[in-house]
Amino acid sequence: MRNYDGLNQLGRLLSESMKEEEKRRVGGNRRNKNTLIAVQKEILQEIASQSGRYGHKLTVLLTTLKELEEAITMQKQHLNWHSDAEREAINQEIERFNRLQQEAATVRHHLIIHREAMGLWAHHDVFRLYPVPPALPLLEPQGSSREADGSALSS
Repeated sequence: MRNYDGLNQLGRLLSESMKEEEKRRVGGNRRNKNTLIAVQKEILQEIASQSGRYGHKLTVLLTTLKELEEAITMQKQHLNWHSDAEREAINQEIERFNRLQQEAATVRHHLIIHREAMGLWAHHDVFRLYPVPPALPLLEPQGSSREADGSALSS
């Protein structure tokens, strides 16, 4: 009977040891799972934050473009068409507008790429919320337009 008592005692010790190991393993998995969840949450926050930065930058650019386009329109309305200096000043503003327009188009494109990386494929809202205006044409020098040389009347 002594052998059986020793075996029973050994079995209990092994059983307790296995239970403790299982607790450690499950506890470790829980810690690993909590760490994984924390990392996933941080990644999602960073993704959302980057999307927000793109959106904010686009909003600032589009507001600036709208204000600049209104100023250019006003300058054109009061333009002395015989003044090359005024036309050149307006063309500089148009070139600034076109640079900002290109930057806005690029940022919007980056936002779309970012969304696609997250698995979002429909971009209708992006185009609706962030409408990038077309580039503006430069004013032609005096005497080069069709109206200036009278060719518009002869056609």
